[in-house]
Amino acid sequence: MSTFSIRIRTFLLVSLVLIVYNCAPAACANIQWAHNYVEIHNDLAHQTPLTLHCRSKDDDLGVHVIRYGDNQNWRFSHNIWGSTLFWCSMEWTEPRTKRTVHGSFDVYSPTIVCGDCIYSVRQDGIWRLGYKAFKLVYKWPQN
Repeated sequence: MSTFSIRIRTFLLVSLVLIVYNCAPAACANIQWAHNYVEIHNDLAHQTPLTLHCRSKDDDLGVHVIRYGDNQNWRFSHNIWGSTLFWCSMEWTEPRTKRTVHGSFDVYSPTIVCGDCIYSVRQDGIWRLGYKAFKLVYKWPQN
């Protein structure tokens, strides 16, 4: 192997290490990795809208009012460190008591294992689709 070839390989290796080491989280977050999907269904009660505000450190998906039976969904790629976190604030009014119910929950994180994270928002809490069935993962906070 020639000296020139060794220098080129060394240069490329050092450049790659410096790029990865100095990569700012916001810039590296745009590197495309595995694609993920989150879907949140309003299954509260007939004529009960759900106000939903989802965000991550880098992205704010805005406030959405979801009618009963509808859903909000989005796709994203997790960052290079695998530390992507999305959380959602949710609020709705209990039809019988007119009490406002609200909470904030993680819908995607390194500890939540799901490729397609599908949630059902119900009066007793937030349910996530597991293997073949939904499972209660968050109860509404008691105000």
